[in-house]
Amino acid sequence: MRSSQVPPALLVLVAAAGVLCTGCAGPPSSHEIVCPAADAALAVPAPPQLIYPEPNATNVPDGNFPLVLSQHYPYLSSLSLVSSTAPSVNSLQPAAVPSPLPSPAATPNPVFSASPVAYAVPALAARTAYSVVLTSTGQCAPPPFTLGTFTTR
Repeated sequence: MRSSQVPPALLVLVAAAGVLCTGCAGPPSSHEIVCPAADAALAVPAPPQLIYPEPNATNVPDGNFPLVLSQHYPYLSSLSLVSSTAPSVNSLQPAAVPSPLPSPAATPNPVFSASPVAYAVPALAARTAYSVVLTSTGQCAPPPFTLGTFTTR
């Protein structure tokens, strides 16, 4: 005949589960107040691809060309060209998308079905490496992101 007593290990397990769950009903964290979606990172769209100049391109004109991205980015605050050896170019301005695209241009990922967008690049320093940096705004926006680099001729 079995005993009707509950094993002590089961009691300890039930008590521990009760203690762990008491934190579940507490007030929301500061992140939940600022970014209400529990999966806020998943709600942010993927950044656009750098189409022209293609990532890691060399011998790129030293200015006065359209920089082309695969799509518009809804959280875009600024698009900058950053160099460690020359002055940075902050906040590129929108421009018309050239047709056809300058060569060599990267092939956009077919997952992106949006239309490309372009930004006017002013005069740049010759023989200089630049990083294309996308900066976003908003409390839940991702941190600055480098879309690619290129080197001028």
